[in-house]
Amino acid sequence: MVKSKQLHQTQQEKVQKACVKYGVPKSTLCGCFYDVCPTTSEAHKHQQLLSENQEKVLVDWIKHLDVCQRTPSKNWIYHFLKQNPSIKLGQPSGFDPKQGWCFNQTTVEDHFKLLGEIMEELGIPWGNVYNMDEKGCQWGGG
Repeated sequence: MVKSKQLHQTQQEKVQKACVKYGVPKSTLCGCFYDVCPTTSEAHKHQQLLSENQEKVLVDWIKHLDVCQRTPSKNWIYHFLKQNPSIKLGQPSGFDPKQGWCFNQTTVEDHFKLLGEIMEELGIPWGNVYNMDEKGCQWGGG
């Protein structure tokens, strides 16, 4: 019990140091550090086109096809769209060239070098690295 308290205290101190050093609000780091951030699917729920029930029906139908040994192929959606030309897919938005200016090999290498140094200095394990954007926090790679 004492070791657990000490470990918790040490982790809190490391988070606090990182917040102060990089000017990040503690709530930003603590949300993911203590696993209170929504999953990617939860964060994007408002963007889903199918309701939970509709998605469940579709999943059940695909599982039924699997039982019947008629599993849809990876390209089934393209065949479906070809058979139903009245259905159109949305057009993807283009990549904003302004975003590309900062996304080059040197910038990325510098970022990860600095990240590695910070993590080593503060003793943060890679298991506590999260993928986060304005919509939420995703644990792991994906």
